[in-house]
Amino acid sequence: TQLQLQEQLKVNSKAKFKGLYDCLKQTINKNSFFGLYRGLSPMLTMAIPKAGLRFGTFSYLQNKLKDNDGNISISKNFISGLGAGFVEAVVVVTPTETVKTKLIKDNKPLFSGLTSIIKSEGICGIYKGLPSTILKQSSNQGIRFTIFNAYKDYIGPTHFNPLNKFIGGSLAGLIGVLLNNPFDVVKTKIQGAEITKYKNTFHCFKDILSKEGITVLWRGTIPRLGRVVPGQGIMFMTYDTIRQNMEKIIS
Repeated sequence: TQLQLQEQLKVNSKAKFKGLYDCLKQTINKNSFFGLYRGLSPMLTMAIPKAGLRFGTFSYLQNKLKDNDGNISISKNFISGLGAGFVEAVVVVTPTETVKTKLIKDNKPLFSGLTSIIKSEGICGIYKGLPSTILKQSSNQGIRFTIFNAYKDYIGPTHFNPLNKFIGGSLAGLIGVLLNNPFDVVKTKIQGAEITKYKNTFHCFKDILSKEGITVLWRGTIPRLGRVVPGQGIMFMTYDTIRQNMEKIIS
């Protein structure tokens, strides 16, 4: 988030952070080791409803789109993922990410940071960057669920053990980050900026490209990979294992 928030203008190539290690070092020197955990509270608070909405919506849409034989195409898996991402973006992710980004940017605890947002921008301030978050989450989940289910079909149900589920989820997380990082950068820029800086998502894209160049859209990819890849491996492994056990109990 901090790497994505910094601006590196073409005219002046100096940036606040030289890279991942420098960002890590500066954060600890300035805010102590616990500065690395700033923004954790809203993430923890909303982790359960976010995962529930994501997987619940995906399963619901997937069941609706299956054919009479119970099969579903890659494109319909992608559509189910898009729908899951849209729902979680609107209900949970946008307010969570807005608060998290502000807490990291201003180095504030949860209550004072949330109060500051509402005081300066109103209650709608926590929904800042909704269109860009929808783009990010929809594409994210569309890609992730498509990759995971394609990998699952490739491995086959007999060999789809927890390890292979973890590998499939990690692969889904890896490809998702590489393909949709530009949406994440734009979302972070909008949510971390002053309320009047960007008119909309397109304006933010245009501003980044004109002032900083296209490579900036992949800024923060390495730390995102470090978080998302193992995280999605664990999440998909857990989800699919629980789903299988629940189906056995229900049937």
